[in-house]
Amino acid sequence: MSAPATPLVTVQSATTVQSSEINRRSSKRMAARTSVAIEIRKGAMGLGANLAGQFLDISEGGVRVVLKSELPKQTEVEITLSGHGIRKPIKRMAKVCWAMKLESGQFVMGFLFDKRIPFQEVANFARP
Repeated sequence: MSAPATPLVTVQSATTVQSSEINRRSSKRMAARTSVAIEIRKGAMGLGANLAGQFLDISEGGVRVVLKSELPKQTEVEITLSGHGIRKPIKRMAKVCWAMKLESGQFVMGFLFDKRIPFQEVANFARP
């Protein structure tokens, strides 16, 4: 009889990978330029007050923004991005993914676009 064959595939133990090393994002976040204006309006019609406070960062799939008031998860909003040197504003529908209350009473929120923004356009809104 011959000796049993050794396995060709080695399995890495799950305990060796730390949760902080795992990045669940599908695209890299980039800090927003200060010259970029963002408007966030509740609902699909884009009516109502602009809820956006400070624009923090952007990726192909979404944005992170400080808002003046809280929106529940999965709330649909219309996001408009415009700025100096950008030919025409970009409008996207998005949904609230997560929210965190700040000590100031404002909320940091993450939004997921219904349709991704091409990387070149994201680069126009991001700091160099």
